[in-house]
Amino acid sequence: MRCPALCTFLLALAVSTAPVAAQETFAPLITENTALFVHIDLRKVEINDIKQSWTTYAGELLTTLKFDAISTRSTLTAINRDLNRLDEFVRPTYETITQTLGIREIALIVDTDFDSDTIPLIIAVPWKGKTNNDFLMLEELAAEGILFLDNLNYTLVPKGDFLFLAPGNVESLTAWLDGLKPSETGIMQAMKALGNDEIKVALAMTDILRERLLDELRSNSAFPEPMSNILLNLARKIDWAAASFPNPLMAGKHEPYKMTVKTLTESDARQLRTMLEAGIDMAITAWQGYMVMMQEFSRDFGGSAMPEMPQTVYEFSRGYLRTMLPVVEGDKMVFQQPVTEPFVELAIYAAAAPTLFFWIDAMRWELERPMPSCENNMRQIVLAIHMYHDVYNGFPPLYTVDAEGKPLHSWRTLILPFIEQNALYEEMMSVGAFNEPWDSELNKQFHNRIIPVYVCPKGEVEGDKNCHYSAIVGGGFLPAKNVREMTGANFSRLTDGTSNTLAVVEVKEAFCWMDPTADVTLEELVKGINAEGGRVGSNHRGGANAAWFDGSTLFLSDDTPAEFLRIMGLPDSGEAVPREWRGR
Repeated sequence: MRCPALCTFLLALAVSTAPVAAQETFAPLITENTALFVHIDLRKVEINDIKQSWTTYAGELLTTLKFDAISTRSTLTAINRDLNRLDEFVRPTYETITQTLGIREIALIVDTDFDSDTIPLIIAVPWKGKTNNDFLMLEELAAEGILFLDNLNYTLVPKGDFLFLAPGNVESLTAWLDGLKPSETGIMQAMKALGNDEIKVALAMTDILRERLLDELRSNSAFPEPMSNILLNLARKIDWAAASFPNPLMAGKHEPYKMTVKTLTESDARQLRTMLEAGIDMAITAWQGYMVMMQEFSRDFGGSAMPEMPQTVYEFSRGYLRTMLPVVEGDKMVFQQPVTEPFVELAIYAAAAPTLFFWIDAMRWELERPMPSCENNMRQIVLAIHMYHDVYNGFPPLYTVDAEGKPLHSWRTLILPFIEQNALYEEMMSVGAFNEPWDSELNKQFHNRIIPVYVCPKGEVEGDKNCHYSAIVGGGFLPAKNVREMTGANFSRLTDGTSNTLAVVEVKEAFCWMDPTADVTLEELVKGINAEGGRVGSNHRGGANAAWFDGSTLFLSDDTPAEFLRIMGLPDSGEAVPREWRGR
């Protein structure tokens, strides 16, 4: 029995190796509405090369594992026998498709304009010069492999210079083709960024796709709120992404993959990288928290606690994940897989596999509890400020005002929906809290509410003294000028750049999170960190944490020079403090 066409197609997808200018072959099918494009080229794929690669790699691995001669010989014999059986199963159909029919390129396309209700997948292969007999031969080969598509209403049909496997009937495919207007934007730009790599994948955030994603994320309650907010941010900021991958079936070929993600602005690229960095810390913290919970569970129900995971495991995992963080190049994030020795890579994957399910469940558990570190609290606050800016086209004002210009509510109340506190925000809205001063009798009921993101884990909380994070008055935050004004400054005010302007600092003495007049002034900042008579400081040894407007954090030591603090606190000083400054 020969391998069905679907099996061969999946093999083709995996063993793509030949460099080719995919955008030239399929350019007539790529438009501004093309959201996904995957190119597979089979012109240099040889099954014999794959078999030889696996045999060679297996021998190297057995040598590394110090197998003796008898075990090595018997293992390699078994591997060759299994490879030959697979060869007999795959080769006839594969050679019919690639040699007899001459199909050496395949494209997978998602066009957001193909169907108004769904975003379907279209498969296309070059078909110029092919005959009806060629079509009948392919249809016969494909019948067994694509019957499962019948229920999805897919059609296999030659049209123009291509053969399509597309949803709907011939008329719907014809209507789509007649409306195509090839474009140089989106996917074409992404594909050109890849060069001559092996497996090519390009994704463009088209207007239609962006709108559908945003609608889905806003209405779908399947995602926890912080995850939904992060996904919303990604949908708003990504322009296109392009990735290339090494041949997964050529064993022992450990060339690194490369992925480029283009954002709408340079600031977006820096923000998204900061989100990824914070996500790593969050994942490791979640894993640790989950293991602690499992220890407590085993102690409560089993009589003794399970062994504690060594801290080295967590730190190694954190470090390895950080090697995968992208390099920001203008408005692009470039991801490059670190190159490791084959056996080391295998060991890493083997060690990671048992913890995968822990990570998935732990992330879900962690999203239901407050972030435990001061740095992560600050990242969440700055991320919320950015989300607010995306929604309202400006930062939250330092505080809102009444008709006489008197302070009503702090910026901290305005970003509640973006820090997992939407329920509290809605509660305040329902009783009319925002129409009255923060310290009115009505609003006093909210003063003692603990907002986890506003509390430093090492800080002291007592009554309504429950916030340790302050903006800098006059920095990126300006008071509202009119009643019900919901925006203050915007990014244009930060002429020094988001990576040179402080957004949030720690204070020594906690204050009520609702207080609109409690934020630190520039004069208070330059008095110094943990200085006598100053407000900026913490219970951390030797200094206090702060966060830039791009979301990255730094530790301001007690001996940070006043001049440096002044430059950091101003959005338009015209000077830059070296980012490596952390004091002594």
